[in-house]
Amino acid sequence: MKKYLALLAIASLAIVSCGEKPEPTPTPSDDEKAFSVTPETLSVGASDTSASIEVKGEVAWSTKSDNSNFVLTPASGNGNGTVTVSFPANTSTNVVTAKITIFTDDKAAKTKSFTIPFTQAAAEVEPTPDPGPDPEPTSRDTTYLARWWFDITQVDILNAHFAEEAKVEGNPNPDAGLPGNGGYYVEPNVSGKGRIEFYNGIDKNSINPKGRVKRVIGKYGGIVSYGTWKGDYYLLTAETDAALPAGTDIYTFFALRPNTDNVPRYWLVEILDGDTWKPYFETKKVTVSGEGEVEYNIELVYDNDAEKPCIDSIVDCEYKLTASTKNVVIRILAVSSAYSYGKVPPEGLPAEIGDSPVKVKNPVTILVGNRTAENGNPVLHHTMICTLTSK
Repeated sequence: MKKYLALLAIASLAIVSCGEKPEPTPTPSDDEKAFSVTPETLSVGASDTSASIEVKGEVAWSTKSDNSNFVLTPASGNGNGTVTVSFPANTSTNVVTAKITIFTDDKAAKTKSFTIPFTQAAAEVEPTPDPGPDPEPTSRDTTYLARWWFDITQVDILNAHFAEEAKVEGNPNPDAGLPGNGGYYVEPNVSGKGRIEFYNGIDKNSINPKGRVKRVIGKYGGIVSYGTWKGDYYLLTAETDAALPAGTDIYTFFALRPNTDNVPRYWLVEILDGDTWKPYFETKKVTVSGEGEVEYNIELVYDNDAEKPCIDSIVDCEYKLTASTKNVVIRILAVSSAYSYGKVPPEGLPAEIGDSPVKVKNPVTILVGNRTAENGNPVLHHTMICTLTSK
């Protein structure tokens, strides 16, 4: 029996040796070069501004990103290395994504390219603060027709009402950055119906595009108008469901601020009373060098010697309509050129408003956004148009 089993084992071995040989365990080719990256995906927080990718291998490699805001350092390397990804903090409420690719042209690498998905979390949205108590016009009943709240939390909301092309540097459309063109406006973001607009009083197309008027929402929510000049004006409109009768008391609150020392110094605030523009409150007259006498009721003051030279000019008063009016429209009109504080009109502006070889900064005005007082309390962040009635 033992002899039989031995013969059977020999026969089995013979059968295996005469058949197909088993596959050997695969081993890396001597010619194949190592190339890998870690991690395979990247996720960072909204406030993060850098991340790292480790490259391991024996090949020369390069990097690229499909998002220009993500800078890769170094752009290329050889062998083991670390790629630093630099990017801005995400202040928006949207997730930021990118694809980072590290690749090699070395034919000996089994895998030639690695694409790493990148995700940056959205910024946390703080609840919109309660606008708080409005400036109390009087002890009478107040009906708010239109209310704007200029605050840092409202920046994205307010920007939504400006055409995107108006914010693109070097945009081929010369009118895109001009305020008042194409119906750019900011509607009330607290209550009511209406809009705030800015219009050119003159044609500024002859100005060099880099210095031409543009309009943006400032970082604190205020409406910033670059290149404001004599004849330009803001329009504040409150839309009503029915015409307001003569005798209606209108209350308006807003603040206008110069942001450079060469803005138009004198402005006239008017209201459309029926079909006629009338001064909203008492006016004054002043003689402006090179322009003669002008009538105004707001003077923008920029104090070069002050720690905070931008001084707010506040309108906080009432007007009684003398005629029936469908909508309440307030006009804030620049009635002088930027000739204040020793500055003269910048070179390149149309001849009808003055020529000068002197170049100065673009005149900038801001319909004021949130400003924080020394005690930390927010002030001057409202713009509103109301009607007042007796209790």
